[in-house]
Amino acid sequence: MKKITLILLICLFTACSGVKKTESALLNGNYDVAIQTALDKLRNNKDRRNADEYILLLEEAFQKAVSKDKDRIILLKKDANPANYETIYHLYEQLIARQENLKPILPLHFEKKSRQVAIKMVDYTDDLLNVKRDLVAYLYQNASEALVEDHTKQEYRAIFNELSYIQELQPNYSETIALLQEAKEKGTVHVAIQLFNSTEMVIPYQLEDDLLNFSTYGVSSDWVIFYNDIATSELYDYELQLNFTELNISPEIVKEKEIIKEKQVKDGEKYVYDDNGNKVKDSLGNAIKVDNYTTVVATFYQFMQRKQAKIKAYATLFDLTTNQLIDNYPLQSEFIFENRYGKYKGDKRALSEDFDDLLSERALDFPSDEQMIYDAGEDIKQQLKKVITRYSL
Repeated sequence: MKKITLILLICLFTACSGVKKTESALLNGNYDVAIQTALDKLRNNKDRRNADEYILLLEEAFQKAVSKDKDRIILLKKDANPANYETIYHLYEQLIARQENLKPILPLHFEKKSRQVAIKMVDYTDDLLNVKRDLVAYLYQNASEALVEDHTKQEYRAIFNELSYIQELQPNYSETIALLQEAKEKGTVHVAIQLFNSTEMVIPYQLEDDLLNFSTYGVSSDWVIFYNDIATSELYDYELQLNFTELNISPEIVKEKEIIKEKQVKDGEKYVYDDNGNKVKDSLGNAIKVDNYTTVVATFYQFMQRKQAKIKAYATLFDLTTNQLIDNYPLQSEFIFENRYGKYKGDKRALSEDFDDLLSERALDFPSDEQMIYDAGEDIKQQLKKVITRYSL
């Protein structure tokens, strides 16, 4: 009985809490929040015990929300400012969306008042289409006039976004497609890439190709195009120069270290003799035997193969529209090939388990100079990527 009473109290508290929350939203002017809260409760069960409370709050919140939006529309229309078209358009969208949100749960009836809820559905389609027509014409005029003027790349991109919005509102309106293409061209940055080798070593073709292939950098953008095949007839906005100033490859080095190890190991058994040379026997008359130990020796040879590549370069960015140097970035990379292994001569029992790892390894072929430069150049590529992403071109 106590458990049932507790459950009833919890349900009552939850119901009251929901009503209070809806009332609070309504009193604070958050009409759509109040509508949504009431709707959530009524969707679960519009015949619930306190449904009338939610229905009454829903009715009031809906009427006030509609009145608020319509008053706002009237005021904005009286202002006669074309800049208000978009706000008016969104207000009509809001009026329509609010009605659509309520339709699935209608009709609603007050049990206590024995009447239907006073929520009137209005067709705003003509109003929405009329203001959309005015909005599209207004935005189109602004965008087309703005394209004729000189702007920054970022501003042309903003014009492109405005035209995209027009295309979304009314596809293929007037010359929107052509203007989109024009805005795209004017907002796009063209970057020329050049690679210079100021060292006496040859840069591997594969590395040069990878460094100049900016599609592999993961910095693709709708607004930036990189060119590694530069044409003198083209106009570029920026030039990025990658100049290698140092390519060093160390000799192939093999270092050897010799370690001699000795150890006492068990080597069978032997009899125990007394001072007179007789075998010592136990209480049962059996000759006593003990472990026999012998000294074993092994020479361990530890080898280390090592080869090193170092690259130094500079990434220089120029603004070709102003003929100014933007910045000069030092780039540096190092790649080290290193391999350790071991061999031994003598009795392996003299070696501890500490030598097992090296004994399991073998000598490897040294990488070629070209491969070393390529591997070091991969890190240069990652550094160059950071240089590119540092600037919002």
